[in-house]
Amino acid sequence: MERHTKPETIDPKGPDWNYWTNPEASKTQTMRSWRIGRGQFETFRESAKLYEGTHNFHNFTIGLEHSDPSALRYMISIDVKEPYVLDGIEWISIMYHGQSFMLHQANQRKMTTLLIFASRTGTPAASLIPQTFNPSKLLIPKAPALGLLLQEPRFGTYNKHVLEENELATGRGQTDRVRELIEWEPLKEKIDAFKHAYIYNRIRAEEAKHGVFSAWLKFIDDYGGWEFKYLNAQGQVPPEAVVHPGKRKRGTTDKFREYLWKNPARKEEGGATDSEDEDASKKPSADMEG
Repeated sequence: MERHTKPETIDPKGPDWNYWTNPEASKTQTMRSWRIGRGQFETFRESAKLYEGTHNFHNFTIGLEHSDPSALRYMISIDVKEPYVLDGIEWISIMYHGQSFMLHQANQRKMTTLLIFASRTGTPAASLIPQTFNPSKLLIPKAPALGLLLQEPRFGTYNKHVLEENELATGRGQTDRVRELIEWEPLKEKIDAFKHAYIYNRIRAEEAKHGVFSAWLKFIDDYGGWEFKYLNAQGQVPPEAVVHPGKRKRGTTDKFREYLWKNPARKEEGGATDSEDEDASKKPSADMEG
């Protein structure tokens, strides 16, 4: 991935340019010891807000074109939590709350990828992200699935309807028609205990053992194709970065997939495949494709 030249005037909210000059920047231990600066984190958090609202998410959904009505979705809110360090690794949790995103979880992985790309290269997300909602098709790889989980289904609209119906039923004396709301708060303590014991601990152990994210970042950094030319100091998408589906099918512009074949991410090397992919060592990680 092309890295920008260090600017003369350093933006305190921009990337850590000193990191890129470190000759050992690509080593797992160097990546794990790095900590995000306050300014860069605030920019990252502000950038995530650009996804909120109703947009055409075709660039973040596999198999959908801009003209497909189902690509139009509503992102209710995105909450980027404060960074925290566990076992020497810094973590940042991102909570996506949207409608119709549960069946297309690649959405969140691609959205996270673009946030990481913009933050690491200094590409202004305020310019780049709105362009992803336009018809032009861009290649945005999926971030590793490790750490992606459904936090909780929300039943706000359903509960509102139930409250209205319960009020009517009570007024008519039809108490047998009163229904309970679907709420997680009474079970929060048990749910949190389960998540920490069986989910979060496993995620951290997987990253500590296999270096999934550091391997993924190194894989991306080593790639020098044209597909990521949209990462630039202006945040503009140049014509050469636009993917033309017809050409990709003929294999004439599919450089990223070719790169996957030549550099398969293997589990034993801490590759960036899903941990459940038992055949990851025998094929390129299609899970990383755009």
